[in-house]
Amino acid sequence: MSSLRVGIGGIRYETNSFAEGVATRDSFSLNYIRTGQAVLLAEPNTEVAGAVVAAGRDVVLVGLLDTFGGCGPVVDHAVYLDLKEAYLAQLRAQEEPLDAVYVVLHGAMATTECRDVEADLVSAIRRTVGPLLPLVVSQDLHGAPSSQLLQACDALIGFKTCPHTDYEQTGAKALEIAVSTARGHIKPINLRHEIPMLTPAEGHDTFTGPMAEPMRQIQAEAREHGLIDESLFMCQPWLDAERSGWCLTAVVDAGSDIAATKRLLARQAKRLWDSRETFAVAKVDVAQAMTELVAADPRVPIILAEGGDSPSAGSTGDTTDLLAAIVALDDPRPRLAIVADPAAAAQLCAAGVGAMLTVRVGGALSPEFADPIELTGVVTAVSDGRYVARYPAGPTEIGATASLQVGPTTVVITSRSAMMLDQEAYRHLGLDPSMMGAIQVKSAGGFRALWSAITSRVITVDARGASDSNLARLPFAHVSADLWPFSEIVPAAELRKKE
Repeated sequence: MSSLRVGIGGIRYETNSFAEGVATRDSFSLNYIRTGQAVLLAEPNTEVAGAVVAAGRDVVLVGLLDTFGGCGPVVDHAVYLDLKEAYLAQLRAQEEPLDAVYVVLHGAMATTECRDVEADLVSAIRRTVGPLLPLVVSQDLHGAPSSQLLQACDALIGFKTCPHTDYEQTGAKALEIAVSTARGHIKPINLRHEIPMLTPAEGHDTFTGPMAEPMRQIQAEAREHGLIDESLFMCQPWLDAERSGWCLTAVVDAGSDIAATKRLLARQAKRLWDSRETFAVAKVDVAQAMTELVAADPRVPIILAEGGDSPSAGSTGDTTDLLAAIVALDDPRPRLAIVADPAAAAQLCAAGVGAMLTVRVGGALSPEFADPIELTGVVTAVSDGRYVARYPAGPTEIGATASLQVGPTTVVITSRSAMMLDQEAYRHLGLDPSMMGAIQVKSAGGFRALWSAITSRVITVDARGASDSNLARLPFAHVSADLWPFSEIVPAAELRKKE
């Protein structure tokens, strides 16, 4: 059997429409922009790494362009166009023909001029490679695939877990579908069924949350009906775009009973719609969180989860409502807290370890959500903010970073917002969260995968931010007026207002 050549790469970014500012090329280059065979040097726990392992001897992977820009505000459209052209240039430069292309995406990217980047990119790839070359796309479970995207590719598959633990499995499966299509073993067709709702990310947990049983049932039914793949895209809820909302997708062979699969998707969609209230999330306000913390056993670490200002959901990481309460709390247990403030971080790093000083932090990146506060303490560590993250896996740079000891609280102050899906923002400074009584984690729920070894005790705090779980508090302008919960609480005329 002759070897197949499969191109691989993608442009991954998750947009939070309510985050301040515009993402520049730095958002991508500070993580990585890889071209050519450097694409295949991906870290473990990534889709590309999964595809590399699955390729075996019969498939030659050809790196195109692969980049990860993290999460944040809309991307400068010119930056996207440059990355898109660089990707297409790699396709056009191939001296030997490709047999298939696998495009690795997040699924919720928007720019200053385009609210459906994935459809735009994949359509451009399709025009470049022609109508017959197999084109397979993978996306995050929090993507929002439009019908235009599905029309441009042969197969779309998504993660099945939240927190996401199946990066490599997703990459391997996408490659398998691409190879099977190229060899003529299958002729995949995409199907899609919308579910008109948008729900807080805290309710998306497929391991212990309300989505655990529905996801298990969906995957069991997909196997029972012999589908090539079925995915549920729950859409990250801070993407203000026409395509926002939940949807089920299925990949089926052209020779299968497509009508039966459509009926299956409709039944599953109705079940999810009927249970929509269960995906809501209960949070406590900051004052109640402090009361619960003081009453808790000090020997058991407690995570104070602040999803409203989650950098892994595109927020800026600089709100201070919870931070102020943690620092002011009259309780002896050691605590960890974090805030992004470039000026304060630079000031602490310049002062150096051992210096005592007062800094003003908060609100530098999102003044509409944060009020500055003053902290006085001793600098205990400084860093250039470079480390290798475990989730999402890859090199990370959060800029000049320092820790300030303020009574029993160690406050980590970063120049750029730090994702907290893993513990590395704290650990790279020599701080051990497992030794703390309370730890502030700016994450809506994805943190649970890599924080559960420390503790299962979590207080979910209702605090301000661009990733607020109370969606009605955010200024949506482009989502459908028929989308729940807006259909029940917001007049259609208000929701349909355009900028």
